[in-house]
Amino acid sequence: MNALTHDMYVELTSILEDADNDDDVRSVVVRGSTRVFSAGNDLADFLVHPPREPDAPVWKFLQTLNRFKKPIVAAVCGLAVGIGMSALLHMDVIVCSDDAKFAMPFVSLGVCPEAASSLLLPRTLGYQRACELLLLGGTIDASRAEKFGIVNFVVPRDEVFALAESTARKLAGLPNAALIATRALLRDSDREDVAERIAIEADVFNALLSKPEAQRAIERFLQKKSKAS
Repeated sequence: MNALTHDMYVELTSILEDADNDDDVRSVVVRGSTRVFSAGNDLADFLVHPPREPDAPVWKFLQTLNRFKKPIVAAVCGLAVGIGMSALLHMDVIVCSDDAKFAMPFVSLGVCPEAASSLLLPRTLGYQRACELLLLGGTIDASRAEKFGIVNFVVPRDEVFALAESTARKLAGLPNAALIATRALLRDSDREDVAERIAIEADVFNALLSKPEAQRAIERFLQKKSKAS
């Protein structure tokens, strides 16, 4: 289910840093499998490696994503849950399958949102729709995600990767200096606010994660998952 682990965050950060520093890389495609984009954090791994420090791999990954200078195209099939959805808020063009599902069940797990989604979602969707996603933790389908402005294109599942690839190649073929400068103009006014919010959310997240309520909610989720499998 492409649930993200401590080691995966380390690797993703390294890949992004290398891509940002490589002049031959002009755009990036982020994708999961044809079945699922990402089920979010691997909660069992999260309990073993709680992100207590500001430079914990998950926070470093999110700050690297925020600082990234080049266009990112996301190819989303199936589920995009938790950080699998909130990370999309830092990407530029999002292609999803017509059966994609998006959810941010942080509160139900006893924690708070991350990736500056408490800042970016209200700006993108408006307060009420942000509350629907972040407080109620509801699941929305591809059609609503497009209506909300979360994704750019909704296509059949077997067309997602090809469209994402062709979009990335189109971006890569544009004048590079103008492309990076325009992206910076679109994003730089938010970048410091986003970096600060990621850090604030990390502090709140860690405080909540240490509470018995969160521990019980995560354990219940893992037990339910274990029985289902």
